[in-house]
Parts: sequence; structure tokens; C-alpha cells
Amino acid sequence: MAIGIEVYDLSLMFQALYPRIHNTASAPLTAAQKQADLAFDSDKNLYISTDTSAASDWKLVNTSTLVPSAGTTVRKTLAGPYTTSSASYVKVAEISVPTIYASGTFTVLFSLAHSGTTQPVYGRVYKNGSALGTEQSIDKDTPGPAVETENLAATGGDLLQVYAKRGSDATDVVTITAFTVKSTDTLTATTPTVTW
Repeated sequence: MAIGIEVYDLSLMFQALYPRIHNTASAPLTAAQKQADLAFDSDKNLYISTDTSAASDWKLVNTSTLVPSAGTTVRKTLAGPYTTSSASYVKVAEISVPTIYASGTFTVLFSLAHSGTTQPVYGRVYKNGSALGTEQSIDKDTPGPAVETENLAATGGDLLQVYAKRGSDATDVVTITAFTVKSTDTLTATTPTVTW
């Protein structure tokens, strides 16, 4: 039986994200630094050490960004279900946009459904706790789910959220499912800087 093994050249990845890795300081690397491991922190900065908090370690700062535009490639989905019977808007789901993203447009969608038959229910996309998208609703005769889709502006570090509420029927339960963020991304590569 033959087993296929694919070997990837990781140097290509480093050339794409870090096109120039060089020493910009007058002092050469120490023997310990030369033998240190490479590590990434949460912002994709490359350290010549496994300790990314050490001030004496060399750090290669990743200044490349992804610019999002409305698209069909799924970046994150929260399946749910998330429910509420609140008569005022409450947050039921949240997705954090990775910090590598520059400002741009994401396609955001969610499914809205409810258990009642006498009053409509509502859902809306918020950003960082403030209303962003158009208020969506389904009427009393439509239990759902109904898929709501919008193209909305956001940037790295933003929190995209779904808020929901019921109508005047106190027994109604609103259900949010398939909260999804999509985009088409363009890489903007820049020469990184080295700090130490």
C-alpha cells in the first residue's frame, strides 16, 4: 500500500508574510538568540524566542493586512441555536474580527425563527454594542427560519453581534442560528519592521 505525503516549503510562507528579515541594529544576535525558537504572538508578530513578552528579544512586526470585501467565503459560523424571550434587544451571539483585517466590508447573515403565532419577532446586527444593520423581522404567520443577509463595514478588532427580541407575545421565544461572517480578502503585504 502506498502512502502519499505532501511536503510544504514553509519558507514560501515566510517570504509572503515577511519578505525581508534582517538585522537593523548595530549589535549582532547573541549566541542564545541564534539558537532560540521562533514564535508568533496573537497579532502574528514573529519573535526570535519562545517568550514573546521578553523585552530583550528581537521581534519582527507583521504589518501585512487583509482587506475584506463582500463575498461568499465563510470566515466564521456560530451554529447556535441562541434563544431569547426578551421584549427588548439583547445580544445572543458575537464574532470577533481578527486584528489582521483592515477596514472593509463583510457579508453577515443569520437565521431568524420563533415559536409564537400572534406577534412578529426581530433581529439585528450590531457592531461593538451599537446597532449597525437593518432591523430584520418575520411576521406572526412565519415561524422561520428566515435567512437575513447584509453587507456591513467592519475592521480588525471589531465585535460583530446579533441582537434579538420578541414582540408583545410574552410566551414567544426567538431563535437565532447560523450567524455567519463571509468575505473576499485581498492581502496587502508591506515590509515588516524589526524591533528589539
